[in-house]
Parts: sequence; structure tokens; C-alpha cells
Amino acid sequence: MNVVIAMDFNGCLRSLVILRDLAKGMLAKGFEVHVISAVGRGDPHLVEYRQEIDGWNIPFTGVHFVEFDGTPTPDVAYRVGMQKVDVMRDIGASVLFDDNPHICRAVRDVGLLACQVA
Repeated sequence: MNVVIAMDFNGCLRSLVILRDLAKGMLAKGFEVHVISAVGRGDPHLVEYRQEIDGWNIPFTGVHFVEFDGTPTPDVAYRVGMQKVDVMRDIGASVLFDDNPHICRAVRDVGLLACQVA
């Protein structure tokens, strides 16, 4: 069985070196590790985010961005969580590491595992 893990970029991988180290370790053990991050629609920094991720020299299995409109209120974050669920289902991920409690709640509400990190 192939284990597929998803991790958030901003607030998780970007902020916590320990999560980047965890990703490296999981990849070394043969797990798939994907980045799933939410960005505001039309975010002009999307290319920079991808370059930052590539600059860590971690061979992520995939990098996925979901978009949201407006201010990231709890309701918007929950909807973003459901978008992340869609990506998780597409890639076969069983767990998401994320810092947003509303995103984690959305993931858990559909029966998937979410680990909230801070």
C-alpha cells in the first residue's frame, strides 16, 4: 500500500523546518508527499511560492494550489478545506498537515485525517 501525505505551504512547510525534515524522511521511506496550498485568486506571488518550494530541494511528489476569493474568513477557510479534500481524493492522500483549524475541520468532516500544526 502506498502512503500519500499532504502538507500545507504557508503556515506549515514555509514556517516549520521540522515539517520539511518530516517530508524528507517520509519521501526517503517511499511515501508520496504532496504540497496542497490555498492562494487568493490572482495572487501575483504564485510563481515565487513555487520557486521557494523548489528551492528547498525536497522532491515533493506534487505541488497543488487551490484558489479562494475574498477575505479568508472561517467560512471561506472551510470551503478551501473542501477544495483541499478534492485534491486529497484525486491524489489518494490519507492525511493533511495544515495550520488552519477550519480547513482541518473540513477534512475531518469527510472522514479524512487532518493534523493541525502551529
